[in-house]
Amino acid sequence: MTSPLAAALAIALALAGILAIGLPARTWLGRLRIPNPITLLTIGVLIGPSILDLLPDAYLAVDGYLSKAALVVILMRAGLGVSVELLRKVIVSALVLGTLPVAAECVALTVLTHATIFDSWRVALLAGFMIAAVSPAVVIPAMQRQKDLGIGAATSLPDRIMGLTLVNVLVAQMGIFVMIELTRRWEPVSSAIYRLAEFPFDLLLGILGGYAVAWLIPRKLLGDASNAGSTSTPRRKAVFALIFAVALAVYFGATALGVESVLAVLAFAISLRSRVDWWDQELRSEWQALWMIAEIVLFITMGAHVQISQLGEGWIVIVLVGIVIVGVGVRLAVTGTVARMTRFPLDERHHLLVSQIPKATVQAVFGALPLKMFLDAGREPLYHDGANLLMLSVVSIVLTAPVGAWLIERSGRQLWAQESASAERASE
Repeated sequence: MTSPLAAALAIALALAGILAIGLPARTWLGRLRIPNPITLLTIGVLIGPSILDLLPDAYLAVDGYLSKAALVVILMRAGLGVSVELLRKVIVSALVLGTLPVAAECVALTVLTHATIFDSWRVALLAGFMIAAVSPAVVIPAMQRQKDLGIGAATSLPDRIMGLTLVNVLVAQMGIFVMIELTRRWEPVSSAIYRLAEFPFDLLLGILGGYAVAWLIPRKLLGDASNAGSTSTPRRKAVFALIFAVALAVYFGATALGVESVLAVLAFAISLRSRVDWWDQELRSEWQALWMIAEIVLFITMGAHVQISQLGEGWIVIVLVGIVIVGVGVRLAVTGTVARMTRFPLDERHHLLVSQIPKATVQAVFGALPLKMFLDAGREPLYHDGANLLMLSVVSIVLTAPVGAWLIERSGRQLWAQESASAERASE
């Protein structure tokens, strides 16, 4: 039996090796315009058990926690950029556009996967929730950059897109957790109904818990605006480390207590914003630097779980590609229909539409989870379904993340050019 110290050392060495490979590979291949998720997923496949088998068992046993820690980074980056006033302004559109399109895509994916690859409706519905989520790792950084440039400022478009993306993640995670439990233990459907009835209370407890934790952090530890100019780099990094450690505790603590963890972290970040607002730019750079590391761990870890033997079944890959394409098509159709009912100009509606394409974060965080949980629960008949869920997640990332990121940047540049031209005409 491996001692805790030996396991910790193996995990640390695995992380060091992943970063040593991932950092230069991402930089070099990025210069060739190869998207980061593709590069990192490929590395994960190569060093994973299917090929080189370089990752120790101790690392594979905890990689789910590391993937969820990467999700916390994204949630904190988003939450710290939202004020309470802005939240009130965008909440309605975020709720509508963050639920209707994802629900439509989830239904389409459930029907398609049940008709093609999954015999169980429960596994098919799990696939629907998992693949229907848009990637905050792609969307939120792009929207933050565009917000800084003033793109869509008149309608708060970047904030609305970030808001609907986070609502999307909230809905997806709730559905994923409920369906994993129902499928792993094969509990009766009444358990799902009971769990959904508890959901509003979980949301409220998550909000209150995150808010309370933010205000429990002593002011002296965070500092204040009076010494903003004289604050040293070590002090800033210490404050950042404290915030990140507490954010992790909020997420995993909420999960352990059974309350909504995504909303708990967002509430923590939004509540904390007013207390660290004077450090906004410095902390934003720290979160960006941390994400550069978290991204490598997230996608390489996911790639390590891919079963190469499945790729030999060429038909399954073709089916999965078709499923993802149809699902995205349904989502865009519903998003376009809802957007036409808003007051957004046509070019902003187009920008909103392309923001619904990329998938990466939720699929990378949760893609391998069903497979591991089915095995841990001793449900061997579901092993093949878990492997197909993982492969479906990988296919969705490869198909949508690169093209989605490119379209968001391109659409943002076009929107900026149009707004600049309109401003120049107005000043003449």
